[in-house]
Amino acid sequence: MDWSGEITAGLAIKYSNPDEPLPCSAGTFAVLGKPFDWRFTDVVSGGTTYPAPEPFDCQSDFGTMPWLELLDGQSTITIEYTEPILSDGMFIKHGFIALNSATLIVEGVIVPEPATLWLLFLGVILMKRKLNA
Repeated sequence: MDWSGEITAGLAIKYSNPDEPLPCSAGTFAVLGKPFDWRFTDVVSGGTTYPAPEPFDCQSDFGTMPWLELLDGQSTITIEYTEPILSDGMFIKHGFIALNSATLIVEGVIVPEPATLWLLFLGVILMKRKLNA
């Protein structure tokens, strides 16, 4: 997926030191197809530029799982906000994602089924016979 936008980190505190808030990166993730097909990709950033947003413009890969639901040209992409789970603290200000664009890029090779190849082969032989006659 080719996507771009800006990520603003959140602000968190640790329970052991609640007087010193620290920036905590936020992110966005995309899931292709059914929720548990494990085809997802994400972008996480913003912690180094807090409080200013950090721009992103990248291509992310969904992985190499089967793409059967794309054969009919339709599927579902879910894009959501995400932030880390803090076991030793909590967010006092959540981050923000501004998604400017997102484009799904599908690259692949179409392999014809065997019956199509046989019909093509038969057509070539019949044309050769007709030309030689």
